[in-house]
Amino acid sequence: MHQINLSIRYIYLTKTAGFGGWEFDGLYYDSQRYSLEDNIVVRFPKLIKAATEKAECVREDMKTVDKGLLTEPEFAITVRGVKFKERVDGGTSMLEAISKCKNGETTH
Repeated sequence: MHQINLSIRYIYLTKTAGFGGWEFDGLYYDSQRYSLEDNIVVRFPKLIKAATEKAECVREDMKTVDKGLLTEPEFAITVRGVKFKERVDGGTSMLEAISKCKNGETTH
């Protein structure tokens, strides 16, 4: 009887860990299935929402750029309230400001 209990525990542990051969595929399949269901129900909607919000921010930025090009055709960039007319200075300031932002942080 003791040997049977040990065998059952071994099978259960190997199934839940995803180890073993074809005879253990049942629980590994269930684990994969639950993981995929979780992705579909929780993870993917969050990723879609974040991508949609980012796309909306890009659209707003494009509108702002288009408006700026109509009024000022020459290069100019405003970073943290300072307007730069030289690309090198503006780019350097922008990269510095970006490096200080947290991932996913927006500034508008």
